[in-house]
Amino acid sequence: MHRKRPSRARVCGLERETRLRDADALMREMRAIGERCAARLKPGPSAIEHGDYLYDEQGLPK
Repeated sequence: MHRKRPSRARVCGLERETRLRDADALMREMRAIGERCAARLKPGPSAIEHGDYLYDEQGLPK
């Protein structure tokens, strides 16, 4: 018995759905990594503004 092949539109739709699902999974994984990292950071003086390292008092690059 001959099986009917899925239409090109259906295949494209399924591929798109898979890509979106993979992107959502990646986003959730990256957010979880960020939350774990943030939980380990200590608030206070050690959290120095990055601009202090990069720019001088006039706002120019060091």
